[in-house]
Amino acid sequence: MSAPKISPPGANLPMNLCMAGKKNQTQQRAREKSFILVTSALILLTLAGLVALDGQNRARLFASGVSKPPKQPIQEISVSAAPLADEAFSYFAKQEGIQTQALNSIHSPPVLSLATALPEIGFSRILEGFLKDSSCRLQKWEGETPRYSITLGRGQEGVTLDLRFADASKPVQNEPTGHKKLFQASDTLPDLPAAQFPPAKIALILDDAGSGAQSQWVFLDLPVRLSFAVLPGHPNSRRFAEMARARGHDVLVHLPMQPNNSERQALEKEMLKPGMDEREVARVLDAALLTVPGARGINNHQGSLATQDRDLMRRLMRCLTLRGLFFVDSFTHAASVGLEEAIRAGMPGRRRDFFLDDTVEAAAIEEALHSLVRKAIRNGKAIGIGHVTKPETLRVLQEKLPLYRARGIEFVGVSEFP
Repeated sequence: MSAPKISPPGANLPMNLCMAGKKNQTQQRAREKSFILVTSALILLTLAGLVALDGQNRARLFASGVSKPPKQPIQEISVSAAPLADEAFSYFAKQEGIQTQALNSIHSPPVLSLATALPEIGFSRILEGFLKDSSCRLQKWEGETPRYSITLGRGQEGVTLDLRFADASKPVQNEPTGHKKLFQASDTLPDLPAAQFPPAKIALILDDAGSGAQSQWVFLDLPVRLSFAVLPGHPNSRRFAEMARARGHDVLVHLPMQPNNSERQALEKEMLKPGMDEREVARVLDAALLTVPGARGINNHQGSLATQDRDLMRRLMRCLTLRGLFFVDSFTHAASVGLEEAIRAGMPGRRRDFFLDDTVEAAAIEEALHSLVRKAIRNGKAIGIGHVTKPETLRVLQEKLPLYRARGIEFVGVSEFP
């Protein structure tokens, strides 16, 4: 008997079922091909659209005169990114006599260009108003007439005013406040970090203390450290010197020295005169020190003739060195050799920069004080001299010293100057 035959799988299936399976496989392949074709078409259409859009953008750039698109477009700082600069622009644009020419908000810190025909004291008063309204501080004032760079700060914000003083005979008109244009590259100021700005220190010396002036006692209550130059041998000399020291102020001897013969001034009984030998110089100095306890140095009272005498100044410096005292040249004459001889003797060089009250008017005193502050900001320090005998000086200092101190100006004793 032969073995039974074994049929392969599917050999016994009906023919119509086999044909149906092949048909389904063919349809599946067709659907896959259709999906691939549709997807490819969509991708090609998307790419074509992007190419067309890029071409339109390029066309707009070429039409505007740009030869090729920038690699990284520059983004202007918005108003909210530089609020202090925007406040400054709005404030100065509203002031009469000041022209807001340009605001560079891209520069760091922003730079606001201003022009004015106002005098410096007039602009300073407007600037004081802005500092008060915006709660910012004056950080730096540098430059020379007619152009100044003024840096203001508030926390981490800052703005630099590029200020130009115009001819006062040509009135300045404000431009519309809605338009802001950028500086040309050649007009922008160098970006100096605040750390490079030297601190502004001022030593205010107040002469003629110890006299009979009633106003002198009120000067002791000013809210900054001062240096009082006390006239020796007066009824109030000792008392005033002691009170000034108790308040933390520096005390100097306001040592009388001979003025020019042409100067009609009241003279002290004891003074330094040309022709004195060192022994006589020491006698006058020691007699003065006895009535001004705690004096740390001296400055000259009058002395336009005496300070020109090199031999006399050299003898005085030797006497001061032996007593551990310093000298401040009141600089009452341009030919004074006091500073030169003090430096020669190994002392710190200290000399007056401004007299505050040569003209006894409030406006003139304010202007002199402002000039003193500006020089301190520019050079890091400055020395000014006023007089306790002038009530107008007291009123100006009472008003202005707190404002300047609040804006970062430091008032120190003259002994702190190197």
